[in-house]
Amino acid sequence: MKLRVLVDNNTIIDEYYLGEPGVSYYIEDGSDIILFDTGYSSVFLENASRMNVDLNKVNKIVISHGHNDHTGGLKYFFNKKSNTELIAHPDCFNYKR
Repeated sequence: MKLRVLVDNNTIIDEYYLGEPGVSYYIEDGSDIILFDTGYSSVFLENASRMNVDLNKVNKIVISHGHNDHTGGLKYFFNKKSNTELIAHPDCFNYKR
């Protein structure tokens, strides 16, 4: 298994990645190429590009829960690639107070 942190609220000094109050991980496990959460914005796309991570290979997106710091980037991902399985709890996208 390979894991790359695409987004969190820290950045690596001298690596010039973007950070935000959100999280996104790229996971390779055999034939499964998983994007686990998508952060708050499109930052994960920029960081993936800077890390030479090809998000076109992603065949599954797993959403941990429905807060926007984990789901906000979905629209940016699906603007680029639409044929990806989305795995989330059925209530994940219900309105949150």
